[in-house]
Amino acid sequence: MSHFTKVKTKMTDASYIKKALDDLGLKYDAGNVRIRGWQGGSDHAEICVKVPNSNHDIGFRRAGDA
Repeated sequence: MSHFTKVKTKMTDASYIKKALDDLGLKYDAGNVRIRGWQGGSDHAEICVKVPNSNHDIGFRRAGDA
């Protein structure tokens, strides 16, 4: 069974995540975006990475924005 997983990290500047995604050649949307999950579930994030060949996304958001 799939689900949304929360991983606690300490990142103070989202530009580092964006730079890493750019370096990896991954496409992403930034802002108040929706991320797609299992069986049509969704959540919101500040950065949404579109996973190639998948109906699911990877999202990043600051703690407290849940």
